[in-house]
Amino acid sequence: MIVAVVRLLLPRPIQRMIRPGRSEMARLRYRERTKSSPESRHSRLQYLIVPPKQDFQSMKPFKKPVVYTFHRAWSKLSPFPCRPRTASFLPMQRLLATMILGGLAVVSFAQQVQPTHRDIAYDDQHASQKLDVYLTESRKPTAAIVYIHGGGWRAGSKDRVPRWLTDAVAAGWASVISVEYRFTDVATHPAQTDDCLRAIQFVRFNAAKWNIDPERIGVTGGSAGGHLSLYVALHDDAKKTDASDPVQQQSSRVACAVSFAGPTDWSLLSQIEHNHPAYRQLLGYEPGTPAEKMDANSKRDVSPINHLSPDDPAIMMVHGDADDIVPLKHSDKLNQEARKIGITSQLVIVPGANHGVAGAGAGSATDQATQFVRKWLKASP
Repeated sequence: MIVAVVRLLLPRPIQRMIRPGRSEMARLRYRERTKSSPESRHSRLQYLIVPPKQDFQSMKPFKKPVVYTFHRAWSKLSPFPCRPRTASFLPMQRLLATMILGGLAVVSFAQQVQPTHRDIAYDDQHASQKLDVYLTESRKPTAAIVYIHGGGWRAGSKDRVPRWLTDAVAAGWASVISVEYRFTDVATHPAQTDDCLRAIQFVRFNAAKWNIDPERIGVTGGSAGGHLSLYVALHDDAKKTDASDPVQQQSSRVACAVSFAGPTDWSLLSQIEHNHPAYRQLLGYEPGTPAEKMDANSKRDVSPINHLSPDDPAIMMVHGDADDIVPLKHSDKLNQEARKIGITSQLVIVPGANHGVAGAGAGSATDQATQFVRKWLKASP
């Protein structure tokens, strides 16, 4: 990637100006080799581009640890043939490399998206009930994606937003809202789901202020955040028209949801081994508590799969088939049940991937998630 950026940043005249030539001693060696043996033109060109390894070690005067290391770095960066330099060329090369790499660092930093509004309280029950708003630039109201982070419902941070979401902000097709919620060491279920439903209502309440289309709000998250995203998408509308709180008068419904390795069905705890303590801590139980001793109503309510209805929005699940924290069965079962009642559902299985899928890193899965969200949020390219 760096090579490609360098090639784009360096105009051809500058490339010619800084193009490294052969040192005097290398030139002499080249003459000696070509005089002693009649090499073909192809061989001579090959020698110019890729000199024999022994030439690197025999050429003098060289400070090998410094110059040869720099030559290797320069070779990776340079879009044209390169030879090792004598010590006399070192200051200029260091200067050029500093300018190029420094410029790349500035470009990379400039492309990082920062929150437009930080730590906005969406409720007043606990200090954690805050969100960050990443507004894109647009003359018309844009789509919005609410991001819910993972961390076993008791860790993680809204500060770390996946790249595919910040790219959406930078590209101008969606704003992003990153939500913090109460952890299980503060309150157990349904505190986390209540917070996320409230956050959706709060975003819709502020839609006009933030230039967001209230009809084009999606939600996504990984692991615990994936569970909460699906819960928000499949749960009944939390809207209360007779409430005195204007936020509660807003709808909590979304247009689509994408879950990365999120659990969906707590009944699977008695069918498949789930050693991670977070499943039980979410419901207020100690780690290791047998699934049969957990309250059946709590397990039913916390499971997104039990809130399916035909009017639910489109959902996508991304899951690795080697996930031993949240088994693939969670996403597979929800996908099948959703399709039975006519809900648009898509399951993307990442072969050989473990629970790291929850991080929503770069790859074909996030590319598919981007296309999915754009489609259902009607976000034009």
